[in-house]
Amino acid sequence: MTRELSYVQTTLRSSEQLTPHLRRIVLGGDALYRWESSGVPDEAALLVIPDASGSVDVPAEHNGHDYSRCRWYTVRRFDAERAELTIDVVGHDVGLATRWARRARPGDAIGISSVRSWYDRPANAPWQLLLGDITAVPAIGRILEERSDVIPTVVRIEIADARDEVQLPVRDNVSVEWIHNAGESRLGELVRTADVPAGDGYTFVAGEAAATRDVRRHLRHERGLTPASYSVIGYWTARSEDFNRRLEQSGIDLAAIYEAGEAAGKDEEELADEVDRQLVAAGL
Repeated sequence: MTRELSYVQTTLRSSEQLTPHLRRIVLGGDALYRWESSGVPDEAALLVIPDASGSVDVPAEHNGHDYSRCRWYTVRRFDAERAELTIDVVGHDVGLATRWARRARPGDAIGISSVRSWYDRPANAPWQLLLGDITAVPAIGRILEERSDVIPTVVRIEIADARDEVQLPVRDNVSVEWIHNAGESRLGELVRTADVPAGDGYTFVAGEAAATRDVRRHLRHERGLTPASYSVIGYWTARSEDFNRRLEQSGIDLAAIYEAGEAAGKDEEELADEVDRQLVAAGL
């Protein structure tokens, strides 16, 4: 779900390197008193990165979906009383937001626009499985902080560097396993081998796009789960430039697929099935 917000400009209050690949930035300012959190613990905020001049004015093309200066990042914590927004940024050498977070100093401006979220655990779920790679750590951390005290929770997180393990809020009914894997993502294997309680619980998975597509196929088609019992999100794409080039060469028009599917009355999972089918057929 995506929710448009009134655009607000805020500033960097602090920045610290948590682990070799995770940097925590804290944003603050009076404008955040007007910012309304969705209350969903995996919510992502659309950050507007300053241009070369340091301006964070909304690009004129913003409403036309030109996101050249915009990036989605998961909100690790929102403190409404202190007007502070905490975001843990995963470091990528070529990432727009990563470069800004590494170079920015307290007082530097940044903008915030829309929010969206996916975590939607049914109220009657007897347990939950939280699974992801390093990009899912902020969402999983916030879920554990805000929602884990009701039901048993199994957490499995895949990271390439053992030094990226962070302290997570853990209670008696929560088990956390860090899987060290520097190769191709194994989220599909990890969901298949997860030791979860009996019965139908809720599964939340976030990570690399191809790996999460494999997870979704397993949950929906191999296990036959209903869409209400899982949420699967592709946060990023491995070798994105190569993927985008091959996608363009394939002739697949994702926007057209969604437009035609919506016109035909297909739901989100049916649309995802069609996209997945065409991407697999194209070797993507």
